[in-house]
Amino acid sequence: MPILQDFRFVLDDFVDRLRAALPALVAPNAPATPIAPPTIEEQHRVLAEMTGYLNNFDPAAADCLEANRRVFLALLGEVSLTAFERDIGEFALAEAMARLREATPPRKGGMPS
Repeated sequence: MPILQDFRFVLDDFVDRLRAALPALVAPNAPATPIAPPTIEEQHRVLAEMTGYLNNFDPAAADCLEANRRVFLALLGEVSLTAFERDIGEFALAEAMARLREATPPRKGGMPS
């Protein structure tokens, strides 16, 4: 089909020009800088802060998530973090709290409430 071939040619040309115009996301062969995992104390502090926001249905939970994304990624993993972020963005804070409780291991004295 000539129309599809023409479209592919135009699209390939556009993609090539776009790639050339945009900076590379990661420099080739650049060593990745390892990110230190959060300490237990940092995890507990962030969990207590987030729990307070979620229990009070406080929109500041979104700011807490953004400021502590590294901690939540370590606690929840990529898939659960995406769902947790969606819950907070949709202001489904009770669901976010349930997800956080499910994903974090219990500790002495339990999770802050």
